[in-house]
Parts: sequence; structure tokens; C-alpha cells
Amino acid sequence: MKLKIYPIMFILLSMLFLAFSAYSKESLTPNEGKIRIAVLDFKNSLKKNTDAQIGISASQSFIGGILKSEQFEIINRTQIKSILNELNFSQTGYVDSEQALKIGKLASAKYIVTGEITKGTWEKMKKKYGNDTQIWAKATLLVTITEVETGKIVFSENIDGMSQEYTNWTDSDMTPLFTEAAREAAKILAEKVINEL
Repeated sequence: MKLKIYPIMFILLSMLFLAFSAYSKESLTPNEGKIRIAVLDFKNSLKKNTDAQIGISASQSFIGGILKSEQFEIINRTQIKSILNELNFSQTGYVDSEQALKIGKLASAKYIVTGEITKGTWEKMKKKYGNDTQIWAKATLLVTITEVETGKIVFSENIDGMSQEYTNWTDSDMTPLFTEAAREAAKILAEKVINEL
């Protein structure tokens, strides 16, 4: 009699184990159904204000913008840097389209997002009354989204962002103003991406 109980217990325990495994697997995939996106650091191609942080700040602003929608899962910068190391790519994160697709595949991303600040201008104007001057900056940002599996570009657009107007700002360091302008452009493009993808 005792010998017959063991096979039944074994079968029951096996069934419980399989059921628990299936349940655990489901509970560990909270992002199921979300679109997985890798966003590379945006490149700053401005001639005078060459600080890479302008592009990085714009890419972070873009990420913040698309995360307002719950349809996306963003692959974090640490994972992307790890993939760059693995592929022996430049640590700057600025890669060509073929390299970007390799990064997207290794990150299991559906889309890879690249961006570039292509143009920056600033204007200075004296106020009508008094000696104060106002200064503001404009930055043009190009964002391209490529489907990793097919290599097809599904979104590509340029947009201008403007900084606020500042009074009596010295034009010797325009980096903060260009950063602000690029971040504004990134927010606008993030909203467009949410609506179009």
C-alpha cells in the first residue's frame, strides 16, 4: 500500500511544481505588452557649444516624455553602455545606423531611437527701456526611430525648441540655454512619438 502512495505523491508534486513555475513566470513579466525601446544618447553637433551633455540631457528629456505613456519600456543607459562595451563600440554612444541596430538586437528592443542636435542659434535684443538686454536660444533636434527587426525607419522628424528669455545673460557660455532649448524640442518630439507609434 505504501508503495502505491509514492507515485501519486510524485505526480501531485510535479503538477504543483509546473503550475507554480507557470504562475511565477507570468508574475515576473510585468512589462508584457509594452513596446521595448532603446534610446541612445543624442549627439550634439553644434559647432561652438560642443558639450556632449547637451545631447545627453535632450535624450533624457525625450525618455521622460515618452514614459508619460505606459505603452513603452525603456532600456536603461547602464544596459546600453554594457552592450557598447561588449561590441567594442565607442563609449560616447554615437554610433552609425548599422551599429545602432546591433545594439537594439542585443537589447531585445523593438525600436532603437537615435537623435542629433543639428543646429543652434541665439538672439540678443536690447529692451526698449533701460540698458537691459534679453537673450534666448533655439536648438534643432532630429530624432529617428528604427524598427530593429526590419531596419525600417518608422519615425524621423526635426523640430525646434526654444529656451526662455533671460535678461542680461552673458553670451560667453550659451550651453545652459542650448541645453534648455534641446530639452524642449525633445519633449515635443516625445509627444509626437506617443501619438504615432
